[in-house]
Amino acid sequence: MPGERLEIARHAIAKLIKDGSLCVPRNQREYAWRAEHVTDLYQDIEKAIADGAPDYFLGSVVVARTDNKHEVFDGQQRLATSVIFLAAIRDWYVENGDAERAGIIEKEYLLSKNLETLEPEPKLSLSKTDHDFYLKRVLSNDPAERAGAQPTAESHARITDAANIAARHVKDIVAALPPASKGQALYTRVAYLTERAMVICVEVPDKRSAYVVFETMNDRGLRPSAADLLKNHLFGLADNRIEEAERNWVAMTGALETIPDADDDIVVTYIRHFWTAQHGPTRSKDLFDKMSVDVKAKQPAIDFTTELATTASLYSALLNPAHDMWNAYGPTAKKHVQTIAGLRVEQLRPLLLAAIKGFSPNEMTRFLLTAVCWSVRCLIAGIGGGALEAYYGRSAQRISKGEITTLDQLATAMAGIIPTDEVFRTAVSVARVAKADLGRYYLRALQLKADGEAEPQYVPNDGGEINLEHVLPQAPSPAWTLSAEEMKANFRRLGNLVLLQASKNTLADNDDYSTKKSILAKSAFSLTREAASYSQWGPAEIAGRQTQLASLAVDTWPLRP
Repeated sequence: MPGERLEIARHAIAKLIKDGSLCVPRNQREYAWRAEHVTDLYQDIEKAIADGAPDYFLGSVVVARTDNKHEVFDGQQRLATSVIFLAAIRDWYVENGDAERAGIIEKEYLLSKNLETLEPEPKLSLSKTDHDFYLKRVLSNDPAERAGAQPTAESHARITDAANIAARHVKDIVAALPPASKGQALYTRVAYLTERAMVICVEVPDKRSAYVVFETMNDRGLRPSAADLLKNHLFGLADNRIEEAERNWVAMTGALETIPDADDDIVVTYIRHFWTAQHGPTRSKDLFDKMSVDVKAKQPAIDFTTELATTASLYSALLNPAHDMWNAYGPTAKKHVQTIAGLRVEQLRPLLLAAIKGFSPNEMTRFLLTAVCWSVRCLIAGIGGGALEAYYGRSAQRISKGEITTLDQLATAMAGIIPTDEVFRTAVSVARVAKADLGRYYLRALQLKADGEAEPQYVPNDGGEINLEHVLPQAPSPAWTLSAEEMKANFRRLGNLVLLQASKNTLADNDDYSTKKSILAKSAFSLTREAASYSQWGPAEIAGRQTQLASLAVDTWPLRP
């Protein structure tokens, strides 16, 4: 970086907190450490103290000078977790009547009040998402305020978990000590963090330099956060348009946060699916390397963050049937989006994302139903993993390029992997179903088809009113004369599964077939009643019933609906 100077120094982490006026940029990543990461840090420090280690290395921290503050671009998780530990020690001193030591810790390591405004000024400030909650739950010296702080984000729950772990850790440290030694033992921890728990602090002159340094330090080996690595690469390229890139990133993450039950990796998952839809199949471990080759200048970086922001709402809609976007597609679209979400077929998402941008509304609505049918066919036939993802990814890329514009063209491109009717029929005839939710869905859809429903692929949420039962039990009574091998081979077969209304009697495992028949025969479901029509129940009967279900399945999830 010509013309720029880096300052690299060795600091004890608590000394850095004490002297640094540190703040996490407002739009930076929220607190992300889980319980195991917090526990590992505290236990590692305890071990270093017990071993008499003169120093314990905690890693690196990257900060940028901005006015009178130092913005933290790498290392915030270690810094925040250390502050949480120091706050727990402060709280112990308060609870045990040592207000003087508690006040010293608070003033030197946690926060002080501005002389003019009397507003609290934390030694370490967190991101916009976490700042207010962190002030109340961790830094406040008012027990009632700490107890009353209610999490409104997942990161708040993680902060709460970390604070609880820290409080327990402090109590464990002093539990076996005589009263006169407890306060001294905690002082020892504060001193160790202030003098011996070391970090390498890389101080850079501005934000752009911070992003470049972060990327350079983490471009090989174990990457602490793939999302941060991608973001910092883009922000480092943005130069004087960094605020525009930051706004785009916040808009993207905001849209992704609306996805129901989104996991912590949703940002990277979305970017990979977005990239795959544009450039073809891309594995997670290759995403950064490919992106850094294709996006390596300011304008492409800004364009890319803009596309990420505008497309994120489409991606979130694909995972949320209640999204307003589906109002323009009619009620059937919402039904199929709900079914796709329930099937949890992640490999399909790049193709859906490309289609929603490249297909007409009518073609997209048709494709959603087709996607349900293809997904079920692939699930039952055991087609998944890399092969299916590669087909979906290549077809998504062709849609993005404008080479595929209709469902018929897409069906032709996917013909090499989606099971044909004969392959699907054979797969269903031997299928075993390990997941109860899938078994319930398959049988409900088959039942709807048997009842003459026009859209059997869509199964409403029954709120647990329908039970999935096994006729041949997993742990049978002596009344069942089959061998253990026959039991194991047939228990999960689709032909052995039936539906029963939850309000009716369930099938007791120790009942024999003759006893279960009376329950099956009274079912409201015709496919369940048919399972009561045999004189006995064993492998031959299960196979015969499953063959019938296989023929029905071909019509329930057609190749070209």
